Amino acid sequence: SSGINAEYGQDGFTLSAFLESLYVMYGRHISDNSYYLCYEPAKFDLMFGEIRKGGVYPEKVGKFPVAAVRDLTVGFDSNYADKKPRLPVCPGSHMITFSFENGCIATLRTSGTEPKIKYYTEIVRGPGALESEEELRMELGEVVDAIVKELLQPEKFGLKPRPS
Repeated sequence: SSGINAEYGQDGFTLSAFLESLYVMYGRHISDNSYYLCYEPAKFDLMFGEIRKGGVYPEKVGKFPVAAVRDLTVGFDSNYADKKPRLPVCPGSHMITFSFENGCIATLRTSGTEPKIKYYTEIVRGPGALESEEELRMELGEVVDAIVKELLQPEKFGLKPRPS
């Protein structure tokens, strides 16, 4: 509000400059979250079955190498030597998280109450990272596009984009 602007506006120091100083200190976190509708729940099983490929998860999505996979439906996590997740397993719903080498994390999951498949994506750069917010948004957008095209496959599975 105006009080915050007045406080940080002294000596030419703006709120946006303060925010930029926080990015330098703590890093940038950019997210892109959305969903697709599907009124045939059996298609979710087919889609996630293709993603899992009998326990052989994708090594790349688009041009982006996958660093780790956590599948809380079947109880798999490549982050650990024993391949067991440290989070609760829930065989009754689909949820897979991909960690990419570029710092992006993407979780795909079905909704428990609506006919939706949701995705949550984030790209993180640590303190001192040189990329701008715009550059990170573009990179995250490329990852999301690859996830939609290669994993969700809306045309193949009859998914409808969320209404705008």
